[in-house]
Amino acid sequence: EKDVVEQLDTKLASQGPWKFDVVMDSSDPSSPSCVDNARCYELMGQRMMEDVRRGFNTCLFCYGQTGTGKTTTIMGDERAGPGLLRKLLDDIFLEAMKMRAGGADVSIEISMLEVYNEELHDLLVERGASKQKIDTRVLPTGVKILGARSEEH
Repeated sequence: EKDVVEQLDTKLASQGPWKFDVVMDSSDPSSPSCVDNARCYELMGQRMMEDVRRGFNTCLFCYGQTGTGKTTTIMGDERAGPGLLRKLLDDIFLEAMKMRAGGADVSIEISMLEVYNEELHDLLVERGASKQKIDTRVLPTGVKILGARSEEH
């Protein structure tokens, strides 16, 4: 797996400043290198959870062609089991309960957006409710999302 990541980093270095953390393939469930939802959480979700524990913001972003399994990976289904988002939220709220039991003041704020056909859609808005335009601004401190609903717990 590490060799594949290094090969991609080298091959695509001239195309942008990014680096690959992990390369995952779920095309052949019988392959020992197949990444199912549980393994995907081990590779990415636990890393994100560690950042949350340290007080950092985190973002779950999934990109790919239609029909490649993004929704199954993120949301899960009966065959694939719980998705990355469900497991991550479960762990975040369990960790918050432990921290609060220890006397910590914990605040969790969540927004859920989908980019579809180059438009942002707020996934926390009730179906049928009027939708507010979502916009982004790139600031020196990071990207700011305007108009999206967030839930605080």
